Amino acid sequence: MSRQRSPLLEHRRRRVGCAYADVLTVEQTYRSWEQASLQCGIDAYVARRSPGAQWFGISGADRRFESLDSMLSGALRSGAYQLGRPDYVTAATGPAKTMDVVELGLVATTAPDGTPIAIGVQNTDPYDGQCVLTIFARDRTTAGEVRDEVERLKDEHDVLRGQFASFSASEHNENELVAFLPRHTLAATDVILPDGHLEGIEAHIVGIAEQAERLIAAGQHLKRGLLLHGPPGVGKTHTVRYLIGRLSDYTVIQLTGPAMRFLEYAVALARKLQPAVIVFEDVDLVAEDRELHDSSPLLFSLLNAMDGLAEDANVVMVLTPSSPSPTRISRRPWPE
Repeated sequence: MSRQRSPLLEHRRRRVGCAYADVLTVEQTYRSWEQASLQCGIDAYVARRSPGAQWFGISGADRRFESLDSMLSGALRSGAYQLGRPDYVTAATGPAKTMDVVELGLVATTAPDGTPIAIGVQNTDPYDGQCVLTIFARDRTTAGEVRDEVERLKDEHDVLRGQFASFSASEHNENELVAFLPRHTLAATDVILPDGHLEGIEAHIVGIAEQAERLIAAGQHLKRGLLLHGPPGVGKTHTVRYLIGRLSDYTVIQLTGPAMRFLEYAVALARKLQPAVIVFEDVDLVAEDRELHDSSPLLFSLLNAMDGLAEDANVVMVLTPSSPSPTRISRRPWPE
């Protein structure tokens, strides 16, 4: 099929306002668990710039193994790809909430300066666990401005904000999985600890949260942590659940076992979505496997993450080990 007769290319040309050969693309890759937030960011951008704009898609074989730009190029060369409907997939946005997100599709809208552009979204091979945002525009500056605004709106509408999310790992490559967990509310009487322990923990974690603005104004830092350890049944899990319930407006990120290798992503996410809590379960395992990072053991990555938090970062780190140890609950700010 010739270039002039390709409905897909003609559709895209009318919306971007120039021929395929004159279009520049800028791509941004996101992790699979960011796709719902990315969709929210794109939806907010389109609603602002071109209300009512409709998504369109691409039909043809092997779409999972070609980029959007490659598929358009294929439509130009041989007509292997045709104009179609967008593909959708369901993504979780909470413990019992979902939304439809574009798995493969494009939408025509305008750049901040009013020039026509198109935004494309594509899930790559599911084993890669990635989602690619593609901006089609006449020049790099315009495409970059659109990408940056979509990124800002994605962060503003992040579906993880205020949620309790648990990271886990699959057996496929570096896939990570994120599940939303319900946030239980426990009464203090449900947590059985030696006299004074829960009150001290609550003052250290919740008390600082309640006085965050005053502490910052006084030049004090907010970074703090909690290490809970002891044999099964000592109250570690109940203590964590109680704190999560008390910090109801905090984003909670939980890493367990093999998912500890995603701690750098988790810490970056907590910084972005603060106030936040990061729960490291089975944290003693980080000192046992030294093959997860090329340059340094995972233990050092954890220490660097704790030390690297800005003093005004309202991020709490809660650590629990898997191995039984003498009953003890420690609380202290990170050393300067």
